Amino acid sequence: MDDLLEYLTYKIGCEYISDLPHNRWRIPCSIRDIPDDRYTIMDWNEAIDYIFDVDMQFSTVHEAKEYVLCWRCKAEQRIIL
Repeated sequence: MDDLLEYLTYKIGCEYISDLPHNRWRIPCSIRDIPDDRYTIMDWNEAIDYIFDVDMQFSTVHEAKEYVLCWRCKAEQRIIL
């Protein structure tokens, strides 16, 4: 799959791309095995903006993936507090 959003939709078992924001809790586990060179930083920035509803522009794919991986931990901390 050439599109990151389509790949994530398939990977987490959603029927439509529009289901991704409602299933964002499942995204971090799905990105661990994606090689950094498979998608561009523009793809990652677009996907993060769409899924997490944030307008952030990362400089590297590694930074973007770290944001997604850390997002769940930060969200869980907010629920506990």
